[in-house]
Amino acid sequence: MPIISFIKSTLAPVSMNNIFNLPSSLPNKEIFQSIVSNDNILIEKIISTGQVTPPGEWYDQDKDEWIILLQGEAVLSYADGSQIELIAGDYLFIPAQYCSILFG
Repeated sequence: MPIISFIKSTLAPVSMNNIFNLPSSLPNKEIFQSIVSNDNILIEKIISTGQVTPPGEWYDQDKDEWIILLQGEAVLSYADGSQIELIAGDYLFIPAQYCSILFG
């Protein structure tokens, strides 16, 4: 058996899609689509149509988070009172346990 054939047969199947593909109709809630998920990493595509964090609630993730805004704009507010305005193309690292609120 040629070594190349053996290597090819043990590789995981390749999965391709386009980050900008959207469902034909968008619901009134966020859509979460897992792109890559294993014990060490979770990469999700989140499709939002203007949803915001409910009043009085904070995101308090137990893992670090890296986000990129591909379309639209958003404002993140933090428990310390600071805010960050995001526009299409902006990306941001949020450390674990750093409380934030999303405003659409």
